Amino acid sequence: MRGICRIVGHREPWILPVPVLTPELSAYWLKFVTAVPANIARALIGGLKHDFIADAAAIRELIPQKLLGFEDSVRAALEAEARHTVAARWTEGAFMFRDYRPDYAYYAKHASGETRTGASSASLWKVVSAIGGDNRYYAYNFLWTLREVADWLVGGIGLHHGRRDPDELRVGDVIDSWRVIGVEPQRRLSLAFGMKAPGAGVLEFEIEEVSPQVRRIAVTAYWHPAGVWGLAYWYAMFPAHLVLFDALVKEIARRAVVSDTRV
Repeated sequence: MRGICRIVGHREPWILPVPVLTPELSAYWLKFVTAVPANIARALIGGLKHDFIADAAAIRELIPQKLLGFEDSVRAALEAEARHTVAARWTEGAFMFRDYRPDYAYYAKHASGETRTGASSASLWKVVSAIGGDNRYYAYNFLWTLREVADWLVGGIGLHHGRRDPDELRVGDVIDSWRVIGVEPQRRLSLAFGMKAPGAGVLEFEIEEVSPQVRRIAVTAYWHPAGVWGLAYWYAMFPAHLVLFDALVKEIARRAVVSDTRV
């Protein structure tokens, strides 16, 4: 942990020895103070019960080759990660969704809302792709406005409203304080968070055909926190997410049904 911090230019962590090892308790505790899922944390911490002595003599006799040291291995991994930066949708740990910051959490926190509707995929996409700008965000707009004002007060672009085209979207477009990073018509829209905050986020809309008569519309926010402040920010916003996203998908579905009726 200290070695990786040195390589990425992050302050080294304080490591305090404890008299007992409690993998189960530590795993659940890590869930709240890091972005690592509890099941992964439990497996990693459980491995600390076993001591391993590194002895590569036998394998080096069988497969003689130049080996990388720890620091060189970390740098090689970071360079490889930076070269693979193009993704059309959010992917766990992808470097581009962490603002190319190795000190941002690999695992993301997430919150979502979804509903099922008889509206057509075309009408659902029409509503989703028109979000932002003059249309705003369909539900609880005052919450969006409060967040935008807070961003503006700390020097961010929160009060920048508008979009290139009222209906059409393409990768690279800016929608208010969001940037379009993925467009799959009638299937998925991915937006990168552009306000000031301790971490990196993505908002993703997904339309799925469940049956010929039923579509599923979902919205999910993914957040890669930057340390403890990034986690504090996420937990502060989480209650609003629970209310907001549920209302958002229902309003999108309602508008799509109205659009189908007019046709």
